[in-house]
Amino acid sequence: MSRTSRKYFPKEFKNMLWDSFLAEIKKSKTGQDLDMILGKYLTESEKIMLEKRLGISHLLKSGQSYTKISEEIDVTRKTISFIKRGFKKPVTKKRENSPTHKSAETNFAHKKNSIMPTYTGKGRWKI
Repeated sequence: MSRTSRKYFPKEFKNMLWDSFLAEIKKSKTGQDLDMILGKYLTESEKIMLEKRLGISHLLKSGQSYTKISEEIDVTRKTISFIKRGFKKPVTKKRENSPTHKSAETNFAHKKNSIMPTYTGKGRWKI
């Protein structure tokens, strides 16, 4: 799996991005429409990874064993465990509660006309 930088968006901006993405997904009427939308945002490898994770979720819900899922989908037990733990987790991130992230959220909320704040490094945003 690829590594991503530790640059985090302020909560308000992140929510706007997800709302926009969800609205675009809701426009899709077929699997082909959805594939075209996801193709704008995901590489082929990322789409395959998402498909495998959806497959893991489906097979776990149908009661399949880790061994069977691992053989069928060609994923590690660690990946299967990660997806299974996701069933039990609330949809929040620990990092959002960090002081650096909170201050970035607060600073971002004060600037109304900003499209996106500028990231200056080490968790700091220039608003």
